[in-house]
Amino acid sequence: MQPTNVFIILFVISLVISAIGLVFAFWKDRQKKD
Repeated sequence: MQPTNVFIILFVISLVISAIGLVFAFWKDRQKKD
């Protein structure tokens, strides 16, 4: 594998983790209102 591929994979993983964190925070915020 080329270093650029590893960088792209790490970038995608970080994006997915941040997206999951945002969804989880949003879901927790919605649960508080109920």
